Amino acid sequence: MTLDLSNSSFRLVHRLAPEHNGQPKAHPIKTSSDPIAEASMLRITSLAPNPINFGMGRHDPEMPGTLMDLSKIKTLIDFVGQSKITELSVTEKNVTVRIFRNATSLSTLAMTAAAPGTVSAVPAAAALGNRPSTFSVKAPVLGVLHRTPAPGEAPFVRLGDEVEEGQTLFVIEAMKVFNSISAQRSGRIVFLTDIDGGEVETGRPSGGDRLMPIPVPAPETFATKRLFDSVLIANRGEIAARIQAACRALDLKTVCVCSEADRDAAYGKTADSFLCIGPSSATKSYLNRDALLLAARLTGAGAIHPGYGFLSENAAFAEAVEKAGLVFIGPDARSIAIMGDKISAKRAMLAAGVPCVPGPDTALPDDPSVIEKIANEIGYPVIIKATAGGGGRGMRVVAQADQLHDAIALTREEARQAFGSAELYMEKFLRHPRHIEIQVLCDSHGNAVWLGHRDCSMQRRHQKVVEEAPAPGVAEAIIAPVGEACVKACQQIGYRGVGTFEFLYEDGAFYFIEMNTRLQVEHPVTEMTSGVDIVQEQIRAAQGVPLAITQPDVTCNGHSFECRINAEDPESFLSSAGVITDLSLPQGEGIRVDTHIQAGYKVSPYYDSLIAKVIVHAPTRAQAMEKMRQALGNTRIDGISTNIGFLQTLFEDEAFATGETDIHYLEQWLKLRSKP
Repeated sequence: MTLDLSNSSFRLVHRLAPEHNGQPKAHPIKTSSDPIAEASMLRITSLAPNPINFGMGRHDPEMPGTLMDLSKIKTLIDFVGQSKITELSVTEKNVTVRIFRNATSLSTLAMTAAAPGTVSAVPAAAALGNRPSTFSVKAPVLGVLHRTPAPGEAPFVRLGDEVEEGQTLFVIEAMKVFNSISAQRSGRIVFLTDIDGGEVETGRPSGGDRLMPIPVPAPETFATKRLFDSVLIANRGEIAARIQAACRALDLKTVCVCSEADRDAAYGKTADSFLCIGPSSATKSYLNRDALLLAARLTGAGAIHPGYGFLSENAAFAEAVEKAGLVFIGPDARSIAIMGDKISAKRAMLAAGVPCVPGPDTALPDDPSVIEKIANEIGYPVIIKATAGGGGRGMRVVAQADQLHDAIALTREEARQAFGSAELYMEKFLRHPRHIEIQVLCDSHGNAVWLGHRDCSMQRRHQKVVEEAPAPGVAEAIIAPVGEACVKACQQIGYRGVGTFEFLYEDGAFYFIEMNTRLQVEHPVTEMTSGVDIVQEQIRAAQGVPLAITQPDVTCNGHSFECRINAEDPESFLSSAGVITDLSLPQGEGIRVDTHIQAGYKVSPYYDSLIAKVIVHAPTRAQAMEKMRQALGNTRIDGISTNIGFLQTLFEDEAFATGETDIHYLEQWLKLRSKP
């Protein structure tokens, strides 16, 4: 990483003493050469083997060593001062600069020798920067917050609701008096507290700064052309490599980031800039919003691509990126908030004419008798889901009435811990559905297309294992109206970028379950059958470029499969960390491998076990299955355990070959295999 800050006038010259007993020796100093430094106490330490001279344009001949230009410190301190970052660490060559914030000033600067190419930031309690277009509704008194007018009734507002100035948002009970808390201006709820019946403190944002109405952007906002020439990829693994390839094809520079566990990632060596943003823990690196924004600022990136997982569907992060003057490659925060909440998404789909799973479009109340009534009206079995859920978590099937209340309690607590919201909803549990997806692509000019459909029914514990396109045995006349309704829904909410509508399909009928407002792991099978580079189109949409295709241009040719290669034990499915000693990946016509691994790569235990995706394409489904069998047979990864053998066995299964297996089939198949 190279930082060009030569226009800064900041100067600082200080001599460092050698180490004492192997420990870095610190020298407090104060300088008046610059207003920023004047207000700061600096503590400089060196772990380098030789003394280091610090300065620019001046050099002490009595102190041989390495020169480092400290003019960049002014810019770094300015940035920390403007943000809410509490600690900043930047490494260049053999010196690391750390800036710490205390309660009164930017008081400490430390320098130590460290590995090159490092930048990290520790977020403060408040979010980065100001939010002039948002505001938090704060509790005026200490009391108990109630989101509903009475137990069992609908809440005053829900996530995604548009509210008018003066509209009641919730009430706070204090000293046996109910205080109505109203919206201070019109807007849309994009964050909402999960507190209901719990205590809130005076002057604090109700529910931890999560109730924030924001104005709905004017239509012309979406049509702004926002060109950029560099993209920071806020992700890791195979998707980071995939996004990097798409950026290269569009002549865009790439900034890759990593945690300490991913320092040796191959895509980092081919990136224009590669920065370490924190420790191995995802919460301190890939989920560290401030560190990612700082990395973008230091490298001059004009946009951030979140990939999938991590912060890809985080409305607050999308908003922070835009407020930092950068482009978020994905939908805006408003669309993410609407579609990320299962209830508001269901309402939006019903309004667009998209069929949904039977069940109310409201959250479950606390009153057990009302919950029982809802379940009886739907009819058992039912499924309980977290409104903020995803990834197969926060859901539980209830087969009969005597299981209902225990299931509610368990799912509510699981949802609270996993998603920060205990809000649940209930739907009919379909016994033998297939999981079918529709891929959409939208620009910022109101144009949208759907790129065909995928079948993702091969799942283990709600996690997809194999995907294919198109979904076998589904007539175009049945699915076309559903695809058109998905496009209509996107246009109604001003959606931008790529997205996936997920449906359950049973007895010839489609039922909407959720929308993923991001790039999907399984996007390659749609690329293979449609001929559209979805990642490139996603980036172009973020730049404000109109879609180059219309719906009549979209065709589906042939059949494609994707197998997820995981570093896991093929019997227990436990993750397998370690070093890949050797590997051989399949090649040939109609075969594609998306991966970031190579011989010598260390598979980390800190993240998802996905290490590669093997994708094939052929004229027919049967031919595609045979090609996948050959591709898996030519895939070898030594040094760790993988699920390759499990996938090979699955592709020999007769029921799978028919293309009529449902989402429960794989679990049943595994149970039969485990019997002696």
